[in-house]
Amino acid sequence: MKVILPIVVLGTCILAAYILVALKPAPETKPPEPVISAVKVVMAQPSDIPLQVSSQGTVQARTETSLTAEVAGRVLSISPNFRPGGFVEKGEVLVTIDPADYEANLAEALASLEQAELSLAQEKALADQAKIDWEELGRGEPTELALNLPQVDFAEAGILSAQAAVDRARRDLERTQIRAPYPGRVLEQMIDVGGYVTGSPGSVVGRIYGTDVAEVRLPVTDEEMAYLDLPFAFRNGDESTGPHVVLHADFGGETHEWAGSIIRSEASVDPRSRLLFVVASVDDPYVRHPEFPSRPPLKVGMFVQASIEGKQIEDAYQIPRIALIDNETLLIANGDDKLERRQVKVASSDEQHAVITGGLEPGDRIIVTPLQYVVNGMPLKVADRE
Repeated sequence: MKVILPIVVLGTCILAAYILVALKPAPETKPPEPVISAVKVVMAQPSDIPLQVSSQGTVQARTETSLTAEVAGRVLSISPNFRPGGFVEKGEVLVTIDPADYEANLAEALASLEQAELSLAQEKALADQAKIDWEELGRGEPTELALNLPQVDFAEAGILSAQAAVDRARRDLERTQIRAPYPGRVLEQMIDVGGYVTGSPGSVVGRIYGTDVAEVRLPVTDEEMAYLDLPFAFRNGDESTGPHVVLHADFGGETHEWAGSIIRSEASVDPRSRLLFVVASVDDPYVRHPEFPSRPPLKVGMFVQASIEGKQIEDAYQIPRIALIDNETLLIANGDDKLERRQVKVASSDEQHAVITGGLEPGDRIIVTPLQYVVNGMPLKVADRE
């Protein structure tokens, strides 16, 4: 009994537990509730949109010149404006070289000219006398030598040579003053008072650049060229006018703007990047504008962003840039409030907006809410962006 009784009790418990499990009612199953994403949308409305092409570049001077000394000598003085960053005017004397030797050369050349003029007068007097003597005593036709004509020609040649020497001496004397060829700004100064210049080719005393116009080389892609009225030069002289451009640059914690225009496109396309460079021009970049008194000058070397005015596209859609996925896809809330992926054609885009020229219809609801996951046909709870 001690062995059999425990076995019977254990078997009875197992049987009771099995019966309880087998008779337990099955749990009630409920279908999962669908997850509905709440999204905001904007309505697609076509309009005529002027395109803007963005680019960037570095400001450079249209004209830059290396000033060279054409005569040798010691530097006596320089203009106080002839310092890096100084402004100079056209014709302003920047460097003065010791003129003593050149003044002496000019005096000698003038003396030689006076002597040559005297010789010419003497030879002409001898020619006149020879003609009178031949008419009184000579017979037949006189020769040029008998009339002293070759001597007169030689004396006249001496006048020309002496005059050329005077012109050369006067020109050398003028070259002792190195002048600014145009209104500009000093980029580099390479000589100072007491220095000696040799006057040989390459004897550079400084560099200046013009301040009347600033230029910026802007790269544009082949696709962007289709939306720009670029100026193309032709051999017969015809050249189309270029679009307006606005340059932006950060200076002193503020963003400033300068208005200009595209004046030309360069002669070739870069063979590696396949980019075409166009040149923007800004007039009087160093003149303070009365409407923008705090705007700094557009200095050479500044890096600027550019917005180039493009063509106007008819019946295009301007949408928030955040709605664009992979630069070619939009998410649309269809009439049944379900999600639909849509491939579109993007004409241009920037940080805030994108311009769509294909793939949209008027009244399409474009989703502008970022979604963690996207499934075609998923239900949506739609609210206007406002």
